[in-house]
Amino acid sequence: MTHGSTAANTTTRTLDVLVVDDDPLILTVVDLMVRHMGHTVRTASDGMAALDVMADAPADLIVSDIRMPGMDGLAL
Repeated sequence: MTHGSTAANTTTRTLDVLVVDDDPLILTVVDLMVRHMGHTVRTASDGMAALDVMADAPADLIVSDIRMPGMDGLAL
């Protein structure tokens, strides 16, 4: 690379994303979108299930619905 070059850094990082939503359609759509971006996805249907999923390993990013039965996205 020469001085003054404006080449973008092409290094990308794959994230482990946890998608939490009680609506199966939304869960599926967000899952597919995030996978299409090249990231790994784990899913949960509510906050308590999300805690169970993260017991093995924490997620890099959590995408959560706010209003869900049981433990909602704010309590998560």
